[in-house]
Amino acid sequence: MKKATVRTLSLVLALLLLLPGLLIGCAAPDLGDPIDKDEQPGTKDDQSTEPPNTSPCDPPLNPTSNLETAPAYIRSGNLGDFEATTTDRKAFVAAQRNFGVELFKRLYAEEPGENTLLSPLSVILALSLTSQGAENNTRAQLSQLLWGGMDIDTANGYLADYLARLPENEYAQLKIANSVWMREDETLQVNDTYLSDVARLFAAEARRAPFDGQTVEDVNAWVSDKTDGMIDQVLEELDPETVMLLINALLFEAQWQEEYSEKQLIPDMFTPANGTAQQVTMMSSTEHRFLSDGMATGTYRHYRKSGYRFVAMLPNPGVSIDEYIASLDGEHIEKLLGSAGEYAIVHTRIPKFTQNCTYKSLQKTLAGMGLTDLFDPTAADLSGMGNYGGEPLYVSSITHQTAIEVNEIGTRAAAVTVELEAGAGMPPEQTYTLHFDRPFVYMIVDNNNVPIFIGAVTEIEP
Repeated sequence: MKKATVRTLSLVLALLLLLPGLLIGCAAPDLGDPIDKDEQPGTKDDQSTEPPNTSPCDPPLNPTSNLETAPAYIRSGNLGDFEATTTDRKAFVAAQRNFGVELFKRLYAEEPGENTLLSPLSVILALSLTSQGAENNTRAQLSQLLWGGMDIDTANGYLADYLARLPENEYAQLKIANSVWMREDETLQVNDTYLSDVARLFAAEARRAPFDGQTVEDVNAWVSDKTDGMIDQVLEELDPETVMLLINALLFEAQWQEEYSEKQLIPDMFTPANGTAQQVTMMSSTEHRFLSDGMATGTYRHYRKSGYRFVAMLPNPGVSIDEYIASLDGEHIEKLLGSAGEYAIVHTRIPKFTQNCTYKSLQKTLAGMGLTDLFDPTAADLSGMGNYGGEPLYVSSITHQTAIEVNEIGTRAAAVTVELEAGAGMPPEQTYTLHFDRPFVYMIVDNNNVPIFIGAVTEIEP
């Protein structure tokens, strides 16, 4: 392999949550359809074939490829049929949950005691866009890492269906935008079927660009637009070796049932992992669900008219945040959240907080989880995606950036991944007090108990 002709594929993913308002009490939410129901897919899948909206200054979409379509690359006939048995759907959801929790554990273990925030869905979408063009052992590794060995075509079909089934209404919605950016270079050959498949599955736009300073500005502007300005810079420059970018932007908005009133904002202290107490503003409320897993106790809050929940777990006295995170896995989360929890009076105080986390070498963590070939220019097989002058593409690095703000109005969060190359009933009898005045774990989960965001608050950032 000639080093000069080896080119990297870059993927940029931006994910935004905007969740104003907080549900107080135990009113039953309006849930979206769980993935394991045997129903026909929603009409949102059909929308993926429509051309994305563009402005006059956008580069042309779906440019003519200089690759001839080869039968070996044609996968479209296997896509779009998202029906599955309940067992298969549950396996898909369990794999998604397992991957997110395991990646969170590993990222925290790399910098124990530090604030951690991860969007598993952002990383999954990045790798899924990549997997559609992967072959042979690279494809097998992606299949094993993401889906426990499930066929990639099947899993990507389920993922498209899963995204379409997420709750969406006037109070809660998850908007996802994807695009494929390709260097204006005749040497770069991108398979038409790959572009067609990711457009069909994930509504991915296709753009040609010179990959110069203007392209950097255009990418940042695209991400800023799709994330409502919360993520305004994902690139500082483009490496001369980079010939493709895959970009995902996700915008999540949901309202709390009730905002905290001024009377519910209480000055208090938070003791971080380093033991130096910080003055904070606690948000006080009474919740009606109590969670316990033997090592921590917690509660959750529904978002208005959706299955999304904010979950917070406080390690028990004598259990460190490190020990608690190390005990987690996907099955643990499913057991914890799969039941409604104990119906009780739960006096809760949780601090207002913000976090900004950046992981610039996520490929190292993923390699430790078994995904090695994708980052090796001599082993990566992305031939289903294309090539550069007959030489293969590979992924050189992945950066994952997240930000979140939780306050009395609600929650606002964002993430960017850059990959180079209860109803009425009898009154509760139990009363609990949850005072989140020391490090804790939190999640924003969907109606299948899959974490969209998962984090650890070890200190309150100024």
